[in-house]
Amino acid sequence: MARLKRNIGYQTAYQMINTCLPLITAPYLARYLGAEKLGLYSYASSVSGYFVLFAMLGVSNYGTRCIAEIQSNRNIWNRTFGEIYTVQMCSGALCLLLYGLYLLLYSGEDLLIFLIQGIAVFACLLDISWLFFGLEQFRFLVIRSSAIRIASVALILLLVKRPSDLWLYALIMVGGTLINHLVLWTRIRKFIRFCRTDWASVRRHIKPMLMLFFPLLAMSVYHLMDKTMLGMLSPFDQGGYYNNADKLISIPTSVLTGIGAVLLPRVSALLKENQEKESVHLLFCGLEGITAAACAMAFGISAIAKEFVPFFFGNGYEPCIALTYILSPVLLIKSISLIIRNAYLIPNHHDKQYIWSVVFGAVCNLIANIILIPRFGAIGAAIGTIIAEAASCLWQLVFVGKKLPVWKAFLKNACYLLFGCVMFLCVRMIGDSIGLSAVPTILLQITTGIIVYGALCLGFWKLSKNTLVSTWMSNRKRCDRIE
Repeated sequence: MARLKRNIGYQTAYQMINTCLPLITAPYLARYLGAEKLGLYSYASSVSGYFVLFAMLGVSNYGTRCIAEIQSNRNIWNRTFGEIYTVQMCSGALCLLLYGLYLLLYSGEDLLIFLIQGIAVFACLLDISWLFFGLEQFRFLVIRSSAIRIASVALILLLVKRPSDLWLYALIMVGGTLINHLVLWTRIRKFIRFCRTDWASVRRHIKPMLMLFFPLLAMSVYHLMDKTMLGMLSPFDQGGYYNNADKLISIPTSVLTGIGAVLLPRVSALLKENQEKESVHLLFCGLEGITAAACAMAFGISAIAKEFVPFFFGNGYEPCIALTYILSPVLLIKSISLIIRNAYLIPNHHDKQYIWSVVFGAVCNLIANIILIPRFGAIGAAIGTIIAEAASCLWQLVFVGKKLPVWKAFLKNACYLLFGCVMFLCVRMIGDSIGLSAVPTILLQITTGIIVYGALCLGFWKLSKNTLVSTWMSNRKRCDRIE
């Protein structure tokens, strides 16, 4: 438990840095690049994102799970790493070749941006972060990634000054990704001794890897396809509005994602050691903790959107206010899906159910996008995202509900929705009635939100004798049971 808490601490620290840095770059880029250029970048990165997706071929989740399950046997690490990385090298090289063919056939005037995005595809050949996740080496990952992220932000502020600098922004972003992966190789000899692999050993990984790849592919329909279809079916400025609103939601989402990243290897290791009860305890603790955090963030962001968006992005980005209202529930829905996936489905090898849940969400999203984007633009894409995330989450909950009392857990956690509503009303009263300028108003809203939500949670935990906080603040191995 102590190791788990340290890793969550590392991931939380890193995600907090990830949260703060976009608060610097997003308004800067909105003013210096503009909605149209940001929409172009969003479209180009979504296209390269498909090649990146196929290049990685589900390695991230599969590799993390495999290494976590055998982390007590160093000799097997070497062989397993070599076998999985061989598959990654083959798929990455093929996708890099296909992306090169795409560039040869591409006849648009923005070829340079698409060419630069090819670096992201090449970087997939060097991405071995899954090895370090599986070994739960989060400290090194956090320090490395944080330093590179801060350096990238500094370069953006120094070099990107006008819309024509879009290529520089793209180069800094993908260059940071490439350097991030290269740094990992400086530490690999501490954990891995390279050995020869044969095709029969490599081939055994392909099928289970594809089982985890298919849901990632389907998930891309409502992550990448939104931006791709906006670029194809509506003006680039719609993509820019959507990209900025999505960025506001993604900032706190990244904090919550860190919890899921830590739980996947830990639960996988526990199950390998036949500690099923402890893994279930972690699942329910994770669900309550992430529900409490996600409700605070979702209601908080939507409550200050009316004042924050014009201040943050500047004039001309008013459409982002409505998009933020629509997208804010994604925080809660996606967080619940993340915990179910990383703390139950993937560690327990329920890959088929994971696949079907994401495919179901992807189909719903694709249908919604086709109907809504041509008519409503970015708002249609946002509605499609909500439909997709809700459909996928519901599928997972129905499946897990047959095996564990998750519905009772959700009834217990519903109080956080009520607390979020109370906080929203209090924050909006300040926004609608106070006559101060933007900065004092926003600061007062945030302070009020923290006090109101925090007081309600602390009161609830004390009255219900909830042990969620004490579980993570002490060395106990158990959290409150779901009766």
